Amino acid sequence: MKIILTISDRVNWVVLRILGLFVVALFALNVYAVFFRYVLNNPLPWPVPVSRILLVWIALVGISIGLKEGQHVAVEAFVNILPPKVDRAIRLFGGIVIGLWIIVVIWQGWLATARADQIMMITANFQVSFKWRLMAIPVSGVIQFIHILAWPTIVDQAIEKRKRG
Repeated sequence: MKIILTISDRVNWVVLRILGLFVVALFALNVYAVFFRYVLNNPLPWPVPVSRILLVWIALVGISIGLKEGQHVAVEAFVNILPPKVDRAIRLFGGIVIGLWIIVVIWQGWLATARADQIMMITANFQVSFKWRLMAIPVSGVIQFIHILAWPTIVDQAIEKRKRG
């Protein structure tokens, strides 16, 4: 189980850095677009579609960070008043449900990506396959699945942290 947690930690480290770069790129791209639109009165056609692609990747892959940190939607107030063994059982069951959902997301995301044949027009000379946007779904799912495999250890760490604090 230790090796899975190590892989999960390393994947999360890489994802955090890549998404950080994406956020910086998104910010810079939007500043660039606003400058051209409002200062030079010459709006560019490509920053908005590229921003949308970046935003989709940031949002979907960012879900994996929340999952790894245990920041997904949960009823913490209820679970925190339960004895540690019951708390652990509920959290592990939740992890199983999340894992099953992630498998469906990976599967359906891959099918949608494989079937996508639309082209997004960025400019008249620059077109991008819609697959680039859709690929964020199965990629995010795979990263989340890696974190779910480490879920028992993550749950135990959360329970220990709750006992101490």
